[in-house]
Amino acid sequence: MTTFRFPMILLLLAGAATAEEAWRCDWLGASEGTLQASAVDQSAGLVQSGGWLLRLDLSDPLQPQVVGRSWLPVVIQDLALEDGLALAATSDEGLLVLDAAQGVPGVLSSYGVDPPVEGAPFHTVDLQGDLAALGGSGGVIQLLDLSDPQDPRLLDHWTAQATVGDLLLHGSWLLASLGADGLAVYDISTPQEVTQAAMLAEAVGASRLAMDGVRLLATRGAEDIWIIDLADPLQPQLLGEWNGPGNTECAVLFGNTAYLARGFGGLAVLDLEDAGNPQLVETISLGGATCRTQLGPGLVWMTDSHRGLQAFSLEQPQDPQPLGAYRAEGSAYRLGRFGSLLGVARQAAGFSLQGELDGEQLPLVARLDLEDPDCRSLVLHEQKAYLADWSEGLYTADLENPQQPLLLDGPLSDPVADLAREGELLAGVAQGQLQLWGLPESGLPQELGSLPVSSGSRKLRLREGLAYIACDGEGLQIVDCTDPAQPELVGDLQLGTFGEDVALLGDLAYLGCHVVGVRIVDISDPAAPQVVGQFDTPGQTQGLAVYADHLFIADGSSGLRVYDLEDPLHPQLVGWFDNGGYALDVLPGEETIYLATGSLGVQALAFEDFVSQKAPALPAAFELLPNHPNPFNPSTVIPFRLERPAEIRLAVYNLQGALVRELARGVYGTGEHQVAFDGTGLASGVYIGRLAVPGESKSQAMLLLK
Repeated sequence: MTTFRFPMILLLLAGAATAEEAWRCDWLGASEGTLQASAVDQSAGLVQSGGWLLRLDLSDPLQPQVVGRSWLPVVIQDLALEDGLALAATSDEGLLVLDAAQGVPGVLSSYGVDPPVEGAPFHTVDLQGDLAALGGSGGVIQLLDLSDPQDPRLLDHWTAQATVGDLLLHGSWLLASLGADGLAVYDISTPQEVTQAAMLAEAVGASRLAMDGVRLLATRGAEDIWIIDLADPLQPQLLGEWNGPGNTECAVLFGNTAYLARGFGGLAVLDLEDAGNPQLVETISLGGATCRTQLGPGLVWMTDSHRGLQAFSLEQPQDPQPLGAYRAEGSAYRLGRFGSLLGVARQAAGFSLQGELDGEQLPLVARLDLEDPDCRSLVLHEQKAYLADWSEGLYTADLENPQQPLLLDGPLSDPVADLAREGELLAGVAQGQLQLWGLPESGLPQELGSLPVSSGSRKLRLREGLAYIACDGEGLQIVDCTDPAQPELVGDLQLGTFGEDVALLGDLAYLGCHVVGVRIVDISDPAAPQVVGQFDTPGQTQGLAVYADHLFIADGSSGLRVYDLEDPLHPQLVGWFDNGGYALDVLPGEETIYLATGSLGVQALAFEDFVSQKAPALPAAFELLPNHPNPFNPSTVIPFRLERPAEIRLAVYNLQGALVRELARGVYGTGEHQVAFDGTGLASGVYIGRLAVPGESKSQAMLLLK
C-alpha cells in the first residue's frame, strides 16, 4: 500500500551554498476538518475529514463509528464505494484505488499520473463490480477494468464534445451528463468498444445523476432538476422538471421521493408521484453546507461539509426523521491555548478543544455548538472561553470541565470578527466598531465602552493599553484604551491596501497585507506610525505571530513562512512549510507549532534546534517586469526574467485576494520569459500579478479598462 505523509521540510538560512545551519521541521499530525468527500455502501461509509480518510461502521445509524483512519492529504473530487473497494477521483494524484474493506483504509494503486494519461485530472467516478467509469478534463471518458485492483487496465476511452458533469453505471449502460449537450447514453455491453446509444438534448445543463429503477434524476445546478424516464435507454424521455431557489449539489431517488442536497439550503424532499409536476414537501437544515445525499438500507445519509454525515429514517419517505450522525470537526480558523489543550474557532462548526497528539491524530476533546455559528476568533482565559461570532456576537463558555464546555450566555453584542485580551480587558472588532469589556472573576463580560473604527477592521492586538487594528482596504489604526470607557483613536496609518493581521515586537508592528506582503511599521510614536520597511510573501498573509525572535506567518496557499528577526527591520526568511492546504492562523510554542488550515483542520509541526545540514542550491534570482500594455483590454503580456533555472508560479489575483487565474507553473530556464493574460469575461479594475519562486515572490498591479 502507498502511505501519504508530508515530507520533512528543511528551513534554510540564507548564506553560503556549502554547509549551513538549518531548521528541521517535522509534520507531527493533524485534527479532522470539514467533510471533503463521502461515499456510503449499505452499512459501510468512507469519508474524507480534512486530510484524514475515515472508514465508518454505519450498521447502527444512531451511533456511526470510526473503525479505521489513514492520512490522505489529497483533494478528492468524487468518491465511489462498493463491497469494500473505493475509488477516489483526485485533483493531483489521478484515480486512487482504495482498500476500504477492513482496518485502516489504504491505497492499493493509482491510475493516470505515472504514467500520465489523457483526461487527468479526474473529477467524477462510478463503480459497478469490476468496472469503473472515469470522467476527466477535456470531456474525456474512460472505462477501466478493476478485476485486479492493484493493476487498473484501460478498456476504452473517448472524448465527449462537452464537459463531463457526472457518470452513472447502470447495467450495460453508462449515463453521462454533458452540460450544454444534455444527457448521453452509452452502450457498454462490449466494454472494449463503447458506442453512443442515445442523446437527450432537452436535458441541457445536466450535472449530477441519480437513479432508482427506470427513473433518472438529473440536477442542473442553480436552476432546474430534470426527471427522465429510462425504461428504454435507447429513447430516454423527459417527464418533467422542478425549479427551486438555491443550488442543488446532488440528489438521490427512493421510489417516488427525491432527496436533494441544496448547499446552505439544506435537504429538500420532493414528491415525484406526478413526475410532470414535482412538489416540494419539506426542507431540512443542519446549519451548514449540504453537499451530498446517499442511500443506505431504509435510510438517506446527508453529508454536510461543516456538520458531518447525518442519517435520516425513510420509514415515512416524505417525512424523514433524523437519527444519528458522524460529526465533522469543521474548518479551523483561529487558535488559542488552554493549558495542555488547544482551542479552535471553527466557523460554521462552532468551537472545539483538541487534546495532545495521539500518534498522528490531534484528538477532539469537546465541541461547543452555537446557534447559526460563524465562530472567527477566541480568547481562553482562566476557566472561560470568549468566542467571537461574525454573525451573532460575543459568546462566553465555562471550561471548568473541559470535556463538557457550558455556554453561559450570548450573544452579548453586535457581530464580532476578532478578539484580544490584556489583563482583565477584552477587546473585539467588527463592522466598524471597537468594543471593550471587563472580565470579572465570575459571570459574564461587562461592557465598558466602544469606538467607531474602520469598517474594514479585521484583527487586533492589545499591548500596554493600546489596541492595534489591522484594517482591510486601509492599513493600521491605533486606539488608546487606557480609559476603556472612552477609547480614543490616536494613530491612523492609511496605506490603501489590505490589513489582515498585525504582530508586535518592541517599537515595530508587522502588518500582514494579504497578497501584497508585510509592511514593517514604526510605532514608537503611536500618534504617527510610519512604514519603515516591507517584504513580500508568495501567498496571502492571513495570520502573524512573533515568538522567540522569529516571525511566523500563516501565508494562505503557501503554508507557513518563518523569518528571523535578529535584524527586525530586515527579516530573513529561514524557511517554510507547505501544509497542503490554506493556512489561516499560526500558534507557535516551545515544542509544537500549530497551523489552522481551514478545511484541513489543525496541523501540528515540530521545530528542532539548529542542526548541520548540507544546503541546496541558492534560491533563484528573478525579476518580475512591467506588463504591457498597462492599462489593457482585454489582454496583456507579463514578462519575467530568471538568472538561473527555477520552479515558478505566475498567477493573477483580484483585490480581495482571490485567485483569478494561474498562468504558469513549473521549471523555467535562465533568461526572459513572457506569459499572456487574457481578461475576457473579467470586470474592469485592478488585478495583482504575482510571480513566486521557492522562498520569495514579487507582485505588481495591472489595470483592466473596458
